[in-house]
Amino acid sequence: MSNRLESDARSEFKEGQPLKGRRILVTGGATGAGLATSIALADAGADLIIGTRHFSHFEDAASKMDGVSPTPFVADLTDSDSTRKALSFLEDASKLPTDIVLSAAGGMEDFSTKLALELGRAARAKTPEDKKEMLGVLSGHVKEWVSGAQDKAIAINFLANVNLVQSAAVNVESRLRVVYYSSIPSTFFESQDAPDFYRGVASSKNQFEQWMHRSGMAYPNVDMTIVSGGLIEDSLVGKMVTRFLVPMLPVEQQEEIAKGYIHNSDMVEATKQVLTSDTTDLGTSPKVVYVVGRGKIVDNVEPSDPVFAFNGLDFASLSASVAA
Repeated sequence: MSNRLESDARSEFKEGQPLKGRRILVTGGATGAGLATSIALADAGADLIIGTRHFSHFEDAASKMDGVSPTPFVADLTDSDSTRKALSFLEDASKLPTDIVLSAAGGMEDFSTKLALELGRAARAKTPEDKKEMLGVLSGHVKEWVSGAQDKAIAINFLANVNLVQSAAVNVESRLRVVYYSSIPSTFFESQDAPDFYRGVASSKNQFEQWMHRSGMAYPNVDMTIVSGGLIEDSLVGKMVTRFLVPMLPVEQQEEIAKGYIHNSDMVEATKQVLTSDTTDLGTSPKVVYVVGRGKIVDNVEPSDPVFAFNGLDFASLSASVAA
């Protein structure tokens, strides 16, 4: 965990405790954007519930929160029984959530290290011909890796979230607010090409977004919001992309992509705005807000927005564009 992420998260909500009295479950709340959100919500006075698969991860996250005693929610959300048991634990403790932030995501774990290594090798290639060949080989590998990880991506990014929302909606004491962390390539998966290494994640996240749109009327006691962000520069994927991939692009494309960078703290700020807004301001469920360009939060994006500059990138076309 970087010092910057922790300091950014702790800088949120210092003007009082607008979330005091709210019980907020953050899935994936022990790492990355989820941890940044957990820290910020705790600072805002929320009764924090950290969702994770392993109790040791919960303990590590809790140790980063001075003066706060978060509640663990240890479950495999892809397993309906595990999800229901964890919710029963909260119910017995009179801590059923009033709000859920769905931050957990997956689908690249099995190949992200291999991808970074091959990108690094290509970036250090001695000649354009070598780089071109390496990127061409990488293109084939990426297709295989994404295909092999598709079932896992669907389980984590789609089925797990459906399991939790459906179970929580039944047990909630009154109204439930759900905030889902998505991405621009996911939200616009059907109209914009996602980067080839991210297609499995984008597709599975989009499936859950479509479920939210279909199910808005089916759960009248649940207020749903999609927070769709650009490339998170300080995430693991963002660091890999900005270190190895973007520098291989033409300078003008690098500059355009950089305009759409965001940080974990920007997702936190968007979450703050959603959680402290009046539910009557949400309109239809789900509402969609976009986090683009160094923390800019908007209700609409245009196809010309720099946030789309990264879409459509694949290693085959990158290989073909390498100058001999």
